[in-house]
Amino acid sequence: MECEWLILCRDVQKHPDGGQSLMGVFGRLAADEIPVSADPVVAAFRLRGEPNERFEVQVELQNSEGHSLRGSDVLAHRIPGYGVWDSHVTLSPLTLPTFGTYRVVLRLNHAIVKTTLLQLEKIVH
Repeated sequence: MECEWLILCRDVQKHPDGGQSLMGVFGRLAADEIPVSADPVVAAFRLRGEPNERFEVQVELQNSEGHSLRGSDVLAHRIPGYGVWDSHVTLSPLTLPTFGTYRVVLRLNHAIVKTTLLQLEKIVH
């Protein structure tokens, strides 16, 4: 099983045909001061595997030292019969305590399989 993509966005709209629309995709935020509260924050992802394959998935925000700041619940599922599972988890409300780079990691069966970065930058006037 693999994670094809992991994307941060503001909202995900599911369609009746199984597709989804990602709204407000981002990888960088800017602020005058810290801490910063970001809301909403959604981590959308696609998993590909064998039909009916069982798995556990979790998404977590880590600081630059790798310490967990916020994580989703561990979700237990099966891959649908067509071998692809598109889903998302909400990480809101999210508090970023310092400027810099954060990692958003996706774990499949407790192993990190995909990472995306979130940059918090100071606004320069």
